[in-house]
Parts: sequence; C-alpha cells; structure tokens
Amino acid sequence: FRSRGSIERSLDLVLLSFALPRTAPQDSKQDKELIALMEQFYASLATMHVKGWNKFVFGDPYIALEIAVHNVGEQIVFYASVPSKFVDNFEKQVHGIFPSAHVERPHDFNIFHPTGASAGAVMKLTADPIIPISTYADLPPDPLGPLVSALSRLDTHTEGAVIQVLVRHTTDDKVRRLAQDTARYMQAGNDLQKAIKLAKHPSKSADPKRDDPALSSVPKVSTEFEAKVIRSLQAKASRPLFACNVRILASAPTQVRADQILGDLTSAFSQFSSPNGNAFSAVKLSGKALERLAYEFAFRLFNANQSVLLSSEELSSVYHFPVSSALLPKVKFASFKTAEPPPGLPQTGLAIGENIYHG
Repeated sequence: FRSRGSIERSLDLVLLSFALPRTAPQDSKQDKELIALMEQFYASLATMHVKGWNKFVFGDPYIALEIAVHNVGEQIVFYASVPSKFVDNFEKQVHGIFPSAHVERPHDFNIFHPTGASAGAVMKLTADPIIPISTYADLPPDPLGPLVSALSRLDTHTEGAVIQVLVRHTTDDKVRRLAQDTARYMQAGNDLQKAIKLAKHPSKSADPKRDDPALSSVPKVSTEFEAKVIRSLQAKASRPLFACNVRILASAPTQVRADQILGDLTSAFSQFSSPNGNAFSAVKLSGKALERLAYEFAFRLFNANQSVLLSSEELSSVYHFPVSSALLPKVKFASFKTAEPPPGLPQTGLAIGENIYHG
C-alpha cells in the first residue's frame, strides 16, 4: 500500500525546466547575493503541506531538483519536479524571486545509454548533521562551477549524467535544539565532540540552560576557530531545515567510463568539506542496490533511509540556478527575455501575435 501510494505521488509530479539570461560579469559579492536569493526560494517550500491520513502515511510533499545532461546532447539543463497541486504557486515563487527566468514544461529526459553501463552513488554526511558543511558564503567561487565542469566533459551522443536532489521541508525541532544546546556547551569551554555528547546526554537536566555542571563555569571561548564553529551551529539552527536525498547517476558505453564520470561528479562535492566540520561522502552502489537507485531516480521516489539534513544555506550551495557570472560551459541559458504586454492593448481587431508572460 505504501509503495503504491509513493508511486502515485511520484506520477503526480510535474516536470519544469529553467533557463535564465546569462549574467553580466560582476564581483563575487554580487554573485553571492544572487545565490542567496535561493534561500528565499527554499523558505517558500515550507508552505507545501498536506494534512490527515496522507501526511501520516507518506509525509509532507517534496520536490525533485535536477541538473542533467541527456544521453543525446551536450546542454546542461536545470529541472524541478513539483506536485501538481503546488506547481502554479511554485512557478509564481520562481518568477517572484527570478523575474527573468524562463520556465517550460518539457517531456521527461533520459540519461541512460541504451546498451551501455551505469554507475551511481548517494551522498551522505560524514559527521553529525548539526555540523554544517562549507557553503557558498565560505567558498570563493560559485560552487556550481566544479559541478558544471564535471558535467560539461561528457560525450555528446553516448554519455549522460544527473545530479538529483529530492527536498522535503522538515519541522522536526530535535536537530535544531541539539545544535543550539551544543553551541551553549561550547560556549562553556567544551570542545565540539564533547559538546555534542553532552547535548545528547545532559548530565542532570534535559534543559542545558539549568543545573548542568558542564555549564556551571562562566561561558568562555578559547579560540577564534571555536567561535566560528559556534556561529556556524547557530546559523544552521536558525535557518529552515530540509531532509534531502542527494543522488548521482552516470551512463556511458563502458563501465570504466561510467565509473570515471561518477568519480568526477562525486569529487566535485569535496569543495563542501569544512575543516574540522562536516563533508559529503559518496556511497557507491552496485548490483541490486544500483538498480534500486536507478528505479528511485526514474520515479523520483524519496528514500528516508538515505536522507541528509541540510539548511537552506547548505541546500542553496548544492543546487541553485545559474545566476552568477561564473563561467558555466554548456549550461542552457535563455537566449531571450520576456516582457509583459503594455497596458491598454485593444481586445478586438487583427491579431498579430500572442504574449504569454509568467503564465
């Protein structure tokens, strides 16, 4: 029953593709400000909820975000799949934040070589999910650059690949409270690992603000590094949180080449590694597990056992529209801009064209 309902929910997803005009050269600060707009976009996903039995059995709705190169062609295309109930509102949110975005409803795409080999992996976090990864705010270039660079080296007619991120807003405050409590223990002079342990297992009271010997001393941070860690913990706890499936699949005529493409893409995620913090680790799958991954990718099925917890800032770093001025080869950009029709157009007479603006 649960499996059938999950398939029905996945078949209800509407596929959208996005293309934005290429951004004129600008400094890195302006680029980061444009990427930060994605945080507003993800925050709007908090309105996607269902009630009653459907939520109890299947959880809240999710969206699927993809960066793909088809098995025939070389363009890198940005996609999102959205439940039909929310798709109109989703398009409005996109146009509200990115007015120049061109949104289409294409046919589904295929990355797989018909007679070739495939490789796939899921990305997991190496440390406790309360510890953040490096984000676009910490990285000097646009983090999209290394991901696009790996995708741009695929053969035009025989190779395909995709980075798929399934995103579900979570209202579970356990991780948020754990991050806040860990920050308090660090302010009391404990190192990160000890602070996490104390936050998970308080010595006397479940409330770390009272009656805990580990907090009896005057709050003190001994190093600037520890102060930075505390700020990052508090920043993650203060932002919207999302349960995410991060999947990578590659297809090529030979297994060696498919594995090489997968390795290039997973290596691009090393840029998110934070010194003494968190990082992505690729779990490569094979056999039946790889077949299951391909099945879940094709139907865009959410797998709670493979989910990682990311804040809106972290998620914006992993997937954002190509809005920066960074060199992004082979990305599909809009070759035109849309404009709303002037007011006062006559409603009768000879029709010489049709203007469709933001739906």
